Amino acid sequence: MRVFIGLIMIVIIVSGCTSQKDSKLNSAISVAEAYKKTELEAKHFEDSDDAMLEQISSKDANLRPLTTDSFFQKKSVDRIFINSLEIAQIKKADLRLSDLVFEERETDDPVVIKLMYEGVLQIGDEEMAISGRIELIEEGGTWKVKYDSYNLKDLLKIIDEDILQRIG
Repeated sequence: MRVFIGLIMIVIIVSGCTSQKDSKLNSAISVAEAYKKTELEAKHFEDSDDAMLEQISSKDANLRPLTTDSFFQKKSVDRIFINSLEIAQIKKADLRLSDLVFEERETDDPVVIKLMYEGVLQIGDEEMAISGRIELIEEGGTWKVKYDSYNLKDLLKIIDEDILQRIG
């Protein structure tokens, strides 16, 4: 009887730990998904400096709480967050991220979750595969993006081609 009760206790403990881990993973994935959609989605708007500044300000305000301060500062300085806005203007089309799928990767740090992801960025009628790696860290009970690397060069190619076309 003691063995039976002991086995039941072990099952309950393991189930509780697994449930807590799944909850953390689901929370981290929710933040990662919100971050990628906020970063890459954009609406085409009437081209003006004021409208662009308003869009940049809005995107920054929505991305800041999803990222660590150092990651946000680095990406802001690199102007990474405005690429989708520029592409929406170049292509005269909205950008929508769909079919976003995340897969957990191993990590040796209990407060960090590493994910691989794939999705489809729709640029008007065109589609572009998006894939990358993202890391989130738990800060004060909230998951925040601390690293993101994806096939950004494919997006930058659209911007580069537009620049070359305008000067050529």
